[in-house]
Amino acid sequence: MLRIFNSLTMKTERFRSIEEKRVKMLICGPTVYDNIHLGHARTFVTFDVLARFLTYMGHDVRVVVNVTDRDRKITERAKYEGLPPDLIAGLYLDEFKRDLTLLGISTFNDFFRVSEQTGLAARLVRTLIERGQAYSAGDNVYLRNRWGGKLFGISERELRLMRIELDPLKREQSDIKLWTAEARGETGGPSWHMQDASVAVAALGGRYDVHGGAIDLIYPHHRSYVKIMEALLSDRSPARYWVHVGLLLYRGRKMSKSIGNVVEVKSVMKRFSPEALRLYLLSHHYRDELDFSIKGLTQACSRYREVSEVLSSYREELLELDEKGPHRMRTEMSTRYLREFMRSISDDLNTPEAIESLMALCSSMMRREASTDHLLSLREMCEVLGIPAARDR
Repeated sequence: MLRIFNSLTMKTERFRSIEEKRVKMLICGPTVYDNIHLGHARTFVTFDVLARFLTYMGHDVRVVVNVTDRDRKITERAKYEGLPPDLIAGLYLDEFKRDLTLLGISTFNDFFRVSEQTGLAARLVRTLIERGQAYSAGDNVYLRNRWGGKLFGISERELRLMRIELDPLKREQSDIKLWTAEARGETGGPSWHMQDASVAVAALGGRYDVHGGAIDLIYPHHRSYVKIMEALLSDRSPARYWVHVGLLLYRGRKMSKSIGNVVEVKSVMKRFSPEALRLYLLSHHYRDELDFSIKGLTQACSRYREVSEVLSSYREELLELDEKGPHRMRTEMSTRYLREFMRSISDDLNTPEAIESLMALCSSMMRREASTDHLLSLREMCEVLGIPAARDR
């Protein structure tokens, strides 16, 4: 039974999908004006493991990634490169997908470009205006932001002390921009928050199980998004569970393109294997901050070498198991190592402890001849962590 920390309620809750044995996830993807970095990779690897585990437990999992392909940063990059913005967005979307493949992320099913949902966003905004929940001002459109209750652990009082985007056209400074008029040569259209709302409606009908992203998206983006979706869905949160991944730091500061301290996935892949990178990113709990270091990544390489040696030593046996057909019923949990591994993953994706169970199994298999149960356990663990086993190597 999976228990997951829900950022919306600030509680660890038992996971129950809206539809039995079906899980729908929406992941906040990148703004496609440059290559993704390790901070992005940490977020995407985390949700790949979550999707793999839910699949392992018998769910039919659909993962939708929203891709911001209309943004000021894309326009600026296009001007710098002397290319059309749509071409820049398309090029970096392709690079993003290639990086996901490099990282061994195979669970992301659909990629929704926000630019393709502009018409739907316009219709949704008109609906909110007609209901009296939104208003026009200076060709912009704003949502009337009703206070009430904590969202993501932020109270109304705390929110009033936080940074907001000052806008003289707003009736209340807490109101949320839905639509921006054309200005200074920039194309008008739905706000960032409204873009994501249109993707959620188009891809998932507005209601789904998991919304995922990095922790720095909670405010103002996810809080504003929830308010928009509550207005559209009659005060219901769009997602049952909100899962946020801690920041990846570099030299003590958030890895960010605006700061200029990014380490791109592509550059790391020139020196290290994707399996080692996955083990490194998963060796810290997903909600904790992780300060990136080459030393830590090198240690992960050593651990992966141990796993790889075991996989290579038993490659023929693993292939033979695959040829015999489907694995035994997942619920049997054939060894104590696998039971401990699954118990850790079920406990709010405790991948550091799960990796310790994997390493203990590998150590045992190197010391003595492995049983079929050991081989099955190894295969299951690798499957959930996204490490290629015999058939995939």
